Amino acid sequence: MTFIFDTGSAWTWIPSEDCSDKECTKNHYQYHKSEGFRNTYQKEKVVYGIGEISGYVVNDDIAIAPSTKYMATDVNFLSVNKAKDLSTLESDGLMGLSPKSKRSKKGKSGEEMHLLVNELKKDGIIKEAVFAIYLTDTRGQSTMQFGGYDPEIVLDSMKENGKDDASISDAPDGIYWMSINSDVHWQVMIYDAKIGNITLQLTVDDVIFDTGSSLNYMPSKEYQTFYKEITREHYCWTDKKDKLLYCSCNGQDDDTFPALSMHLGSRKSAHWFYLKG
Repeated sequence: MTFIFDTGSAWTWIPSEDCSDKECTKNHYQYHKSEGFRNTYQKEKVVYGIGEISGYVVNDDIAIAPSTKYMATDVNFLSVNKAKDLSTLESDGLMGLSPKSKRSKKGKSGEEMHLLVNELKKDGIIKEAVFAIYLTDTRGQSTMQFGGYDPEIVLDSMKENGKDDASISDAPDGIYWMSINSDVHWQVMIYDAKIGNITLQLTVDDVIFDTGSSLNYMPSKEYQTFYKEITREHYCWTDKKDKLLYCSCNGQDDDTFPALSMHLGSRKSAHWFYLKG
């Protein structure tokens, strides 16, 4: 089965055989064929920005690769029997990767919510409760790693984006570590932001890294400045159907658009990061 790796969510969920093909259009979890399946009969519902799912909290074994060598045992997750507005989802299910569950108390069944990365470490599948996501454009191959990260991918990426050896040596393995200021989100402080050379007057103090979203969000006040600079020398329009802003460009690496730069981190360690073109 395929999953979206979502750092903005704690729940791991899989469409079950009880979910209709109309609501759950991809592969279905056939729990009646699993020897490790255990139903807690605890109902849960998760609502997203677009769409929602509901089902029962169940326990079973989950493998992150074809071999049982990479299997975490007796993990709880949502076995989905109802879904709404998720027909465009390209994966079968979703794997939650938030730092901690919002649901701190046990449910009626007495089951505490499991975070899959922690369960992989507990079962000795990985040495550290660490994961790494490398996202590239459609011309490359994105990767997901559990238990650590590949420093060669990080260094190669930095060099491709014009970082010299001196700037790379400022961060071990090319990684800038930042302290998060939330228990349930990958959330860090933001001190400054610019679009090109224009400073945005920030109305927020924090940003969240959410791999489950394909868009970057910002408050309306900051967006007005952002919009003005983006459309200054480009032909742009707002689509009437999806309400998104589109601009004509010269391919995926159009450097005529101003870069969005953000000063992120903590009071002891903050760094500038750039989104180009």
